[in-house]
Amino acid sequence: MILVAQRFSTDHELMFRIEQEAHGLLITNPRGYRVFTTMFFGGRRRHDAAVAAAAGARSGHRALDIACGPGSLAVALADRVGPGGEVLGVDAAPEMVDYARAHCRRPNCRFEYGVAQALDLPDRSFD
Repeated sequence: MILVAQRFSTDHELMFRIEQEAHGLLITNPRGYRVFTTMFFGGRRRHDAAVAAAAGARSGHRALDIACGPGSLAVALADRVGPGGEVLGVDAAPEMVDYARAHCRRPNCRFEYGVAQALDLPDRSFD
């Protein structure tokens, strides 16, 4: 069931799409989501870098980004933890995970499909 569908004014691609799934609501258009968040936050890179710093991520840390979307915060975390650290981005929308995997160029950052309520990760495996 589609709850929200907003079209670009100059384009026929859906800008923002929210779908009801068994585990909750999913945003399933990574490009539209990036456009929306960039406009809303007034510069996504600066915002993501500030959030990564506020999270306390440091060199060598292992960071987890749940509901990572298109992966921009995970990339900022990967830059912060450096080559000795690792970042895992997890999202319930396969479209977001596919987009993040295709666009991330950081060797210390990876993306997986999953829902927050059922992650198969050991306790205390992230900083």
